[in-house]
Amino acid sequence: MSEIKEEQVYRATQSLINSIHVELLDFKVSGGLSVPRFNIFALSPTRNAKAWTDLRSFLRILEYPTGLDGCGIAVALSPCPICHSIAHPRGLCPFPGIPLWNGPKAGNKNTSNVTRHKGRGKNNNA
Repeated sequence: MSEIKEEQVYRATQSLINSIHVELLDFKVSGGLSVPRFNIFALSPTRNAKAWTDLRSFLRILEYPTGLDGCGIAVALSPCPICHSIAHPRGLCPFPGIPLWNGPKAGNKNTSNVTRHKGRGKNNNA
C-alpha cells in the first residue's frame, strides 16, 4: 500500500514534476569526443525512504527518448575522488577552481596522497 493517499497522488506527482531540475554535464570521452550526460535532480514527494528508493529505481530502468537519434539510459555513478560527490566526474569538480583551494587538483589522478592533518581522534597524540 502506498504511503500517499489516492486523493493526494495527483498533487504528489505534480510536486515531483515541478521540483525536477536537469543539469547538462560537459562530459567527454578519450579523444575529446563530447558525450551528453545529464544529472536529474528532484525532491521526493514522500518522506518514506523505501517509497522514494522504489520510485528512483523505477525511473532508472526507463529509457528516455532524445533528439539525438537514440534513447538515454541511466548509467552507474562513480563518486568524484576529489569531493566525493556523485554529481560529476573528477574533471568537472568545481572545488579546484576555488581560490586558495588546498586540496588535490582536477588533473591529479592520485588523490590518495592528500596531506592529512592530525585531528582529535583517539589515536592521535595531540
